[in-house]
Amino acid sequence: MIMQLYRSNLFSLPKFQKQVKVHVNNNIVIARLSARYRFSSLQPKSFRTEATYAFPFTTATTTTKITSHLRFITQNSKFFIINYNAFFRNSFKRQQQHIHIPSYPLIKRQQTAFQIAFKQAGREFLRFLKYLFISLLSTVLIGLLSWRGYHFYIEHFLHPTPTKLSRTARDCLRGAYVRTNLSPDSHMAEIYLRQALQIVLEKDKLEINDPIVIDILQLLCDNFVWRGSLHDAIMQYKQILELLLQQPQNEGREIEIAKKLGDLYIRVKEYNTAEKYLVWAIGLLQGNKVELFNENDESVEFTSTSIFTNSSLINKDFIAITDLLASIYAKQRKYDYALTFYLGLLKMIQEKQKIDDFTLKCWEAIINCHLGEIFYDIGKYDEALGWLQKGLSIAKSNSGNKDCDECAGVILNNLGLIHERKGNNELAISLYTNAIEFAEKAQDFIGIEDFARNLNRVQLQDNEIIKEQKK
Repeated sequence: MIMQLYRSNLFSLPKFQKQVKVHVNNNIVIARLSARYRFSSLQPKSFRTEATYAFPFTTATTTTKITSHLRFITQNSKFFIINYNAFFRNSFKRQQQHIHIPSYPLIKRQQTAFQIAFKQAGREFLRFLKYLFISLLSTVLIGLLSWRGYHFYIEHFLHPTPTKLSRTARDCLRGAYVRTNLSPDSHMAEIYLRQALQIVLEKDKLEINDPIVIDILQLLCDNFVWRGSLHDAIMQYKQILELLLQQPQNEGREIEIAKKLGDLYIRVKEYNTAEKYLVWAIGLLQGNKVELFNENDESVEFTSTSIFTNSSLINKDFIAITDLLASIYAKQRKYDYALTFYLGLLKMIQEKQKIDDFTLKCWEAIINCHLGEIFYDIGKYDEALGWLQKGLSIAKSNSGNKDCDECAGVILNNLGLIHERKGNNELAISLYTNAIEFAEKAQDFIGIEDFARNLNRVQLQDNEIIKEQKK
């Protein structure tokens, strides 16, 4: 093995080529060192020096001790080996392949109890860190795979997103869907929708009147309604309607938005404006492409009954819009107009079902419910009970449909109010209880709250009556 040596007593410290050999013979470690060197670069003649050192190989002779011994010998002879461990390890192992070296047990230095405990604690801590790292890495990987798998399921089975959008925009839309339908949180849903809207406008470069952008704006409107920000929803829906009117062949969506605006204006008690939007929507259904009205124009009551003679108009949009229009007249106590619309609509539904076997049973039950409410308001209680009972029978026979179950809950609640006013609290309690059951089936949470409030009121009245009787 070639090593570099230095001779300390030479004036220029020249480098030497050093040959070192180490082997064991009869339990004696023999190290032979030889070198050629010249005293200066100008002196062509070279000299050779050689030295052999031997010391016993005993049980106490270890690699470190042999290395230290060689270092001591060579330093006394003015030679310095650069890397004792390297030369000893390489040359000594080569000798072991040919020479049998007896093995001796290593003499371990005794350790204190503190050192043993410290080493044990260190090993345990390292093991803990290893398992902690593996656990954290596994958790992150499982979470990432679950998240991507969940998005994959939503994308392909629940709520597909437009493929021409960027991945970030599609992720935001899926997040909004989750926060709206699967894990409801209106605030987070709005954040996702606003991020998606910003991305599709700025990054994907879509126009404001693009159908995808309009869909996102409509989702924002629905979110406003969910949160109770009705005026914000109205402003957003009006913007959507203006965008739709700029494009041809959007009558279906125009009717839908007009219906939503009419419903919202009814909820904020701006009945005249609501009536204008609903009448305009009915005109579109009749095929009359008219310009959007001015909300500041005077209201004109829509009293034409000709719409009820055209059975081709009948569809769910027409029924919903006419029902809203009749409800406006009922809220304004214009009962003649309201009855005209409800009775005409009910006749159309019944005739349509006879001719085309078109299933509108739930709407038939709803119209019967509204007629019962109107007759009750004008003081015709027997007729009111007749309409309500008929509507309840239709709704119960179609139980399992969300609209029918919700209608049944409302009718049972109305019947409970009627019997409560008559003083028949026991029957009223039974009706309120059944109303809550149907509202739970339909997931009508507002109805559940209202019906439970009525039930608690009657039960408290009964408890007070019982206490007074005991006195």
